[in-house]
Amino acid sequence: SRAAIDQQEFQKLNQRAEPERVAFVNDVARRNVQKTIASILQESRTIHRLVDEGTIGLVGAMYDVETGSIEFFPVATIRVSDQS
Repeated sequence: SRAAIDQQEFQKLNQRAEPERVAFVNDVARRNVQKTIASILQESRTIHRLVDEGTIGLVGAMYDVETGSIEFFPVATIRVSDQS
């Protein structure tokens, strides 16, 4: 799976303009949310089954501390290998 942060890009971070740094940090945070959702589905057979059955949903979101707004991520299918 793709790392949440590219080490070479991180090392160049201080050389970037402020808007680019903010965009980079937000991208890393979004990847972290996606990886966390995948991890929850992989680690919990019960949650994975309930999501597959449509009984529950698992939704990622980002909270903007400056504006107080919440951005919910589009629902996407995340494939996780069965741990049977």
